[in-house]
Amino acid sequence: MPPTPSQRRLLRLARAFEHQYLQVSPPSAAVEKLPRNSWQQAERLEHCLHRAHALGGSNAGERYRHLLRSRLGRLIGGLTDLHDRLRDPPPSARRPSLRLLYSEMATLRDEFSDVTFDLARREIAVRTEPITMDPIELGRFEIRLRAKDLCDRPPYQVTALDPCPCRGQDQVTHPHVQNGVLCEGEGQSAIAQALSGGRLSDFFLLIRQILRTFNPDSAYATLEDWLGVNCDDCDDRIPEEDSFPCRQCGCLLCEFCLNTCQHCETHVCSSCLASCDNCESPMCPRCSQRCRGCHGESCPVCLEDGMCSRCLSTLEEPPDALHISPTGSEPPPPPPTEKSPTSETATTPSPHAPNTDGLGEACVPA
Repeated sequence: MPPTPSQRRLLRLARAFEHQYLQVSPPSAAVEKLPRNSWQQAERLEHCLHRAHALGGSNAGERYRHLLRSRLGRLIGGLTDLHDRLRDPPPSARRPSLRLLYSEMATLRDEFSDVTFDLARREIAVRTEPITMDPIELGRFEIRLRAKDLCDRPPYQVTALDPCPCRGQDQVTHPHVQNGVLCEGEGQSAIAQALSGGRLSDFFLLIRQILRTFNPDSAYATLEDWLGVNCDDCDDRIPEEDSFPCRQCGCLLCEFCLNTCQHCETHVCSSCLASCDNCESPMCPRCSQRCRGCHGESCPVCLEDGMCSRCLSTLEEPPDALHISPTGSEPPPPPPTEKSPTSETATTPSPHAPNTDGLGEACVPA
C-alpha cells in the first residue's frame, strides 16, 4: 500500500533530522559538558542577593541566600558528576536511524493531542495542555525542536502560549522557564540522552513532566513570586493582601515602608512624602502648600493668609531705618548731644599767640 501524503511529509522530515544528526558530534560527547546553566543561575541569584542587601530588604535577602546556597550545591553536584564521568571512557553510541526517527515522530500523535510537523522549517512543535500549579494557572506551553538547532545547547525552546509571567520578571513565564530556556534540573542527563539517541517521544514527555512539577532547587522563581507582590520601596516580596497602595502614585508598599501624612492620615510612599519647611512634619502632596513669601513648602498649620509663620514674623518687625511720622513729613533731626568733659579734645595753641600761662603770677625768689 503506497504511503499517504501525510506519511510522505513525515518521512521527509525524518530524513531532515537524520541529515542533521550526522552533523552533530557523537552523542556521548554531548552529555559530557560543564553545568553552565547552574552557574548562570547562581550568578543571577548572587546579583539578586546583593541588590536585596542594598535596598535593605531582610526577607528578600534571606530568601535569595537560601536559593543561592541550594543552587551552589547543585552546581557542585554537577561538577562532581562530570568529574566522575570523565574518569571512565565514554560508552559507544550510534546515531539514530531513519526508521527510528520516523517511528518516534509517528508516536508523538499518540502522546500529545496537539502536534505540528513543519516540513518547510524542519521542526516539530508540541503543545501541552493548560498547566496549573495550584492556585497559579500558567497556561499552555509550546515545545519546539528544530533540526538545524541540534548542534546548539539547548536545541529546543519552550514558549508560553498564554503567558502568566512572574511579577517583576516578565521573562519568567514558569518557575523553570526564563526567556524560553528550560531549567532542566535533575532531568538534564535524561533529556540529553533521549535527544542524542533520537528518542523524540521520550524527549518531549520529559520536558512536559518538568513543566508539570515544581522543584525549588532548580527554579528561576518561587511560587510565592506569582502569589505575592513586590514592595516598591524595599523590593521585599509580600502577600498581596498585606500590601498598601500609595494614594498619590499608586505603588504598592509593605507595612514597614508605609508613610502617613500627619494632617490627613493619607498613606503615601517615600517618594511622594514631603516635609514642612517650618515644623518639619510629614505631609502628602495634597496637604503641601507654597508660601507666597519665601515660596517654601508649608503644611496647613504653619500657613496663614498664604504665608508661612517665618514670613509673617518678618512682616511684624519693620526695619529700624523706616521711621515715618504720623503726618507724613520727615522726622525732625535728632538734637545735638552734649559732649562730656572727658571727651573734649585739647586745642593746640598757635605759635604767634601770646603766652598767657604765667599771666598775673608773681615771681617769688627762691
